[in-house]
Amino acid sequence: MNNETKLKECEQDKELKKTNIDTDDQTTIQKQIGEISVDAGIVWIGDPCYILHKNLDEIPQEIGRTWEEFCENIKEMKHGQQFNHNKNITGLGVVVGDFGGDGVYPVMAEIENDQVKSITINFY
Repeated sequence: MNNETKLKECEQDKELKKTNIDTDDQTTIQKQIGEISVDAGIVWIGDPCYILHKNLDEIPQEIGRTWEEFCENIKEMKHGQQFNHNKNITGLGVVVGDFGGDGVYPVMAEIENDQVKSITINFY
């Protein structure tokens, strides 16, 4: 399936994927909040302040200093890989792969009482 077909399907599915679930004290809404483009066959999940717009000496060592180093660090990855801050402090981010490759994918949010409870990226 090409990217243009995926985009059309995402647009058609946006309204279908919105649902409201009302309980006594909570309202949960599931809706599409956006889309992500993937050209490297991987997705990064983490706080961008730790890796964007940093000097080379400020970038956590575990992810590497260049794109080539980063790719070398994930070459053995299966499904996903945890990355840590310097001094082996967990939580820098997670890289996810093995989902089918490049494309445009919808990002869904489950919102409960006006707060994002979870997100899902549909790699289909």
